[in-house]
Amino acid sequence: MNRIILDETHKSAENPDLYEITDRDVLDHLINHLQIKPRKKCKAILMGESLAVMDVVAVEEEKVTLKIVIQQPAFPQLYTLLVATSRPPTMKKIIEHGSSLGVGRFVFFTGALSEKSYLTSKVLEEEEMKSMARLGLSQGASFCHDPQFIKADKLEEAVKYTQGIPCLLSLEEGHSLRNLDGHLDNKPPLTLAIGPERGWVMEEEQYLKSQEFIPIKLSPHTLRVEIATFVALGQLEMLYNP
Repeated sequence: MNRIILDETHKSAENPDLYEITDRDVLDHLINHLQIKPRKKCKAILMGESLAVMDVVAVEEEKVTLKIVIQQPAFPQLYTLLVATSRPPTMKKIIEHGSSLGVGRFVFFTGALSEKSYLTSKVLEEEEMKSMARLGLSQGASFCHDPQFIKADKLEEAVKYTQGIPCLLSLEEGHSLRNLDGHLDNKPPLTLAIGPERGWVMEEEQYLKSQEFIPIKLSPHTLRVEIATFVALGQLEMLYNP
């Protein structure tokens, strides 16, 4: 936890300039791991607003009280992921760690080779996804908005949520992400289409290409779905923030 997550629910009823933390897990982290004390500073994310440096006003057994000292702008969350559903542990990793790397929208859909039941997995329930994303936001420490979560029955519906430059992660052929460098001067939004664990079928790849998705090949090696996702986002990080 590199930054504490704070939102409207943490504002003091008596003084809106103060934030109060009562969650036991967060308190344990602050008191026992970070060993915070009054008049010390800690970093926070003010959800929907900014990043912040907080002054520790008081540390009690059941409550820690904080006050904003400095507010800083957060980074924009420029990436959309179109994710063909895979096993729940894989999707969980993509949500948490994708959020830490700047994904602002996740669109989950049933691919041709996806297990149909995955789209109704508990992992893809709204509150579960929000909880995992906030873990990622806290770790990444650079973003301040909850990602948007969308579930689509099929690829054709998911593609409607494409933003900016559309890219298709392909095992068979494609350009390097470095070839996009000339298109990224103004840091436009970008969409990555990611296949399921068993991969895209030919018809899916052909359809995405017909929708102007640029085929991207990340590696000569076969990568797990979550690893391919993080490799792609890591390469984009180098292009967007050299």
